[in-house]
Amino acid sequence: MFRKKKELQALVNTSRKALANAEEKIAERNKLLQYQQDTIQNLKSKIIDLENNIEFLTNNSRNRKIKELVQTAIEN
Repeated sequence: MFRKKKELQALVNTSRKALANAEEKIAERNKLLQYQQDTIQNLKSKIIDLENNIEFLTNNSRNRKIKELVQTAIEN
């Protein structure tokens, strides 16, 4: 009977370690997902800033060729 109890305790210990490992992996995954979301939000913000800068430069440019080039680049 002592042997069986020892085997069961080993199984419990292994299960606890596996659970702890799984929880660590979940925490790492959550951190990675948050980092990805932050990065995406940051890139979207930069794209909006660049689009606003292009619009500002186009509207304030007196050179017709520059305006045409910008419009062509935007369309493509």
